[in-house]
Amino acid sequence: MSEELPLILLRFSSTFEYELLVRLCLKQWNHPNADDEIYCNSVVESVTEVLREAIDGRQHFEQLPAANMNLVAALWYVESNAQIDSYGLTETEFNLRQSWLRDIRRALPSCFCTPSELL
Repeated sequence: MSEELPLILLRFSSTFEYELLVRLCLKQWNHPNADDEIYCNSVVESVTEVLREAIDGRQHFEQLPAANMNLVAALWYVESNAQIDSYGLTETEFNLRQSWLRDIRRALPSCFCTPSELL
């Protein structure tokens, strides 16, 4: 593929389908804030920002070059940073969000490595 994945996804980011995919990832793996409209809107915007950073060459994962940043990895990155910045979470909320991070990474490990490693 001659065009970088983050650029393709960024073009897709203004569509209903993009938001739907982000929300489905939150719901499918039982994110505790999946029904919170404000949270979900913020996540969609943050994922888009991670893609912009990847287009500029910022590598967010050691095993995943910026040119291969994908929607799932960007979403995971956003949530993992939200965990760091989330003061005032109850222990239960924190544990549920940690479970989401663990579950999505286990369910879709191919999203967190260079595609050539999958061959």
